[in-house]
Amino acid sequence: DQAKTAAGKLEIIDRKIIKHGDIAFETDDLRATHHRIIQELNKANGQLVKEDQTVLPEQQEETLVARVPADKFDAFVSAISEGVESFERKNIEATDVTEEFVDVETRVKVKKETENRYREILAQAMTVSDILAIEKQISDVRTEIESMEGRLRFLNNQAAFSTLTITFYKKIPMSKASGSKALKSLQNGWSYF
Repeated sequence: DQAKTAAGKLEIIDRKIIKHGDIAFETDDLRATHHRIIQELNKANGQLVKEDQTVLPEQQEETLVARVPADKFDAFVSAISEGVESFERKNIEATDVTEEFVDVETRVKVKKETENRYREILAQAMTVSDILAIEKQISDVRTEIESMEGRLRFLNNQAAFSTLTITFYKKIPMSKASGSKALKSLQNGWSYF
């Protein structure tokens, strides 16, 4: 009977799923792709948390890290994937942390009950040494509670917002890259001569 009650509680609890992904693709127009991704991010009520630009001899590359409400994550990934011919990389992962969340939540409840019992004992304490010992216990329990509540907030935040790292790049034709280097070398050599 208790097993059924416990199973029933697990079914009622909202699942805590942490989703994150990493995609990479080539584009013909970095600026237009960047603009389109930001538009889709705004539509999804997401936020840009990191932006990097890299220029290499063979390609220009941008990396955006976006946090999107979990219920809009799949639609966001689909929207920015439209028009992409092929992905160099596309990894989407989902981790179910419901069990950990329920476990930590239960431990917080037990610790709060322990704290309340200590407070009741403290009210009846007669000696200074008893009062100090009980206050130490209350302080230790309070520290554990705050740590566990921090973990709950973290899990809630990670489940509420999914993270996607988007890398898009434009290849620089070798003739341009090597041609300009060759021309520069020739000019430098001629100047030296």
